[in-house]
Amino acid sequence: MLHRIARALAETGLDVRTAIVATLGLDVVDAFYVEDPVEGPAGTRPAAVLSSERRAEVASVVLAALTAGTPAGSSTGDGPSLSVSSTSPSSPSAT
Repeated sequence: MLHRIARALAETGLDVRTAIVATLGLDVVDAFYVEDPVEGPAGTRPAAVLSSERRAEVASVVLAALTAGTPAGSSTGDGPSLSVSSTSPSSPSAT
């Protein structure tokens, strides 16, 4: 799954600067902090935060990569969920 996410982020032209991977009980929580060569480093200053349109594009590509090849109704759990936000890795509330 991590490979699918990283590949999808690369397909959108983003560079992964930091990845945090954690297992919390039965849940896996991954956070990827990215830099967009066009819009600038995400989360480092207000002007550099990815636009809402760009975040929507990235979310769509990543979610498609996560659900590709998964037959409808065959999920063993709740399935993948995706949250795209504009935070920096140093932010205490980064998820």
